[in-house]
Amino acid sequence: MGQLTMSNREIDKLKVIQNMLDGKLTRPQAAETLSISERQAGRICARVCKEGNRGGIHGLKGRESIPACRRRESIIRKSPPGGR
Repeated sequence: MGQLTMSNREIDKLKVIQNMLDGKLTRPQAAETLSISERQAGRICARVCKEGNRGGIHGLKGRESIPACRRRESIIRKSPPGGR
């Protein structure tokens, strides 16, 4: 799928979620360690099970923002035919 770039914080979060999946931590312990709710810890855990390591990072990371995409599309529409 391509290269996966993670920050140190995301790597630490993934380690905690992996410990939860391995049974070394409970959901409340993992949630407290990550300073998130138990429900969110469960959601991240499920996403890591489904998507692998990519599930531990934000879903929009590495994607172009909507305003940037709109600016690019606007420039393309305004350019003359043939790109000159």
